Amino acid sequence: MASIGSKVLASDYNDVYNLVNNILGVGTGTSGYGQILNASTLTPTTKIRKSQWDLLRQDILRVASHQGLSENASWTSGNTTSIPTLVSVSTTTKLTVGLVNSYLNAINVLSLTENRFNLA
Repeated sequence: MASIGSKVLASDYNDVYNLVNNILGVGTGTSGYGQILNASTLTPTTKIRKSQWDLLRQDILRVASHQGLSENASWTSGNTTSIPTLVSVSTTTKLTVGLVNSYLNAINVLSLTENRFNLA
C-alpha cells in the first residue's frame, strides 16, 4: 500500500480490487457472493483512470447494498453498521492514500463475518 505522500499505483488499486473480489466475486471458503465485478485488475504500469475507480466504487457499494449498509459521512473507526462515504473521483481528483484508506475502511466493515452473511 502506498505511504502518505506517495503516488497511488495500479498495485494499490489491485489490492483494493482483490479485497472486493473476495467478497463480491467467487471468494474462498465461505466468502464470495459469486457475482461478476464491474471493475477489473490493472497491469502494473497502468495509470488509474476515473472510469476504473468509478467501477471499483460501484462494486464496493454493491456489497454494502447487499448487506443492508449505507455510506455515512460521520463514520468513525469501529462502526460496523455503515461504511465511510466513498468519495466519487473526478478527472481532476488526485488519488491520495487517504482516499484509498477510506475505501479500505469500507471493505474492512464489509468483510466482517457479521456483515458478510447479513442479506438485505
